[in-house]
Amino acid sequence: MAEKQHPIDEGREAYMNGEPLNSCPYPKDSTEAVEWEGGWMEAEEEDSE
Repeated sequence: MAEKQHPIDEGREAYMNGEPLNSCPYPKDSTEAVEWEGGWMEAEEEDSE
C-alpha cells in the first residue's frame, strides 16, 4: 500500500499537474489546507523563476 503524501507535497504535485489553487481537497482553514496551499504556491513561485 502506498504511503500517504504530506499535504505540502500534494499541493506541489497539484500545481505541477495544472490543478488550480482552489482545488484543495482539505477543509478550508484546516492545517492540511494551509500546508497544501503552501506547497502549491511554492511550486508556482519556483516555476516562475
